[in-house]
Amino acid sequence: MSRWATCVTSPMARDSTKSCKKNGGFMTKQKDNNHFISEFQLRHFRSAPPPRKPGRYFVWVYDQKQEPDCTNIKKVASSHQFYGKDDDRLEEAFAVTESKNGAMYAAIISGSKLPVKFEHEMGNLFWLLAFRTRAMRERMRGGIYTAVNLMADTALGADAAGYLARNIAQAVDEKIAEALSQYTPEQMEIIAGDLEAQKKITDIKSYLLANISPGQTGLIMQMMLRALAASVHKTDSVDNSHNKSLQSFLDSGGVCPERRRPESWAVVQNPDKNFVLGDAGVFCINRERKISTFVGASDDWQEAYLPINPSLAVVGMRGIAVPTMTAEEIVTASISTAGRQFYADDFSAALADRALKDINTAGELFGDADVAGIITSVWQEK
Repeated sequence: MSRWATCVTSPMARDSTKSCKKNGGFMTKQKDNNHFISEFQLRHFRSAPPPRKPGRYFVWVYDQKQEPDCTNIKKVASSHQFYGKDDDRLEEAFAVTESKNGAMYAAIISGSKLPVKFEHEMGNLFWLLAFRTRAMRERMRGGIYTAVNLMADTALGADAAGYLARNIAQAVDEKIAEALSQYTPEQMEIIAGDLEAQKKITDIKSYLLANISPGQTGLIMQMMLRALAASVHKTDSVDNSHNKSLQSFLDSGGVCPERRRPESWAVVQNPDKNFVLGDAGVFCINRERKISTFVGASDDWQEAYLPINPSLAVVGMRGIAVPTMTAEEIVTASISTAGRQFYADDFSAALADRALKDINTAGELFGDADVAGIITSVWQEK
């Protein structure tokens, strides 16, 4: 296949990201597409411009389900109204943050190290670049769907029945206490000493418990959980929740959580100049060398990697002083933690093959065993 065989960028495609919106009598342009991987990052992996194709910056897109495509960066890693329908405030806020990163990237590229004065901001950037991605959102959606479905599957089991029985009994006790709270302390003292009154209270509780069946309640809960699972993919609830979390992150100063903030930094050089950028942004390994996304990393993570161009990757570390991954391992992890795509500066038949086989083979936020453990702990909660 020719390296330019699938390279397509038309004037119409370039303009399709814009729409007009009336604002005080004036027509202003509003973007329909939002980038979940920043153009700033993609430009550092730009390829040579394809012949006779308009546009300034291009990158090779390796997709899990499509042929590799050399594409105008404006159309890469973007999705229709990804950050919401109202306006572009989130992406504009990200752009402000990214504009501060130019000096940081320039310093890394020129000196092959991260200057101390940039370490705090680089920690914040790691979290932002990992948190804003489509890969993060889709994995969150998938985790919720799996968890809710498993809860529905187990809603009629013994553990769930015990959970419902305990909570029904607690709810009945709370309702009886609420009813009794209307009496004065003096009246309550009389009731406490009145055996007949106490028997009536016990009879009421027994009646309520006898007529609220954990089995019937389990069936109702199962139907509700099935409907909730279906809504995860049919509504904007996950998208809206992700966008609100991003907005809250920016409003609070855009600071990386301490459990994810690296203690030390390094830069890995790749003499083969073949690093790629996965659409999950940043990835981690832990003490057992398990690969994960930065957002989904376990608390024992040790190394977090961000490839910034084909030759360099920035590494944040905890508990160790020197990065342990080889250049080839970094490429592999970038691809395996990608949700759907990764990006490179050139065409490679080997990368095209890896796109089909290796994308999204690591980096899930919750594995099946993790979800099962969470659901079991919910049902068995005392």
